[in-house]
Amino acid sequence: MTVQGGRRRGFVPFATNTFDRVFIAVVTGVAAFLLYFRFLESDVTVWVPFAVWVAWLAVVVRKG
Repeated sequence: MTVQGGRRRGFVPFATNTFDRVFIAVVTGVAAFLLYFRFLESDVTVWVPFAVWVAWLAVVVRKG
C-alpha cells in the first residue's frame, strides 16, 4: 500500500481515499444483501450476511 497525494493504494486497483473505500464497501454490501434476499432468505438469518458485510467493510476500509 502506498500513499500518493493523500490517496492510498491497496488491493483496489486504483488510488482511493477513505470515503471511496467506504462507498465501495457499502455498494458491494447492498449487492450482497440483494443476492442474500434472492437466494438464501429462507435458509439463513439476516444476521449472517450482516456479520459478513461488517467484516468486509472493515477489510476494505482498512486494507483497500
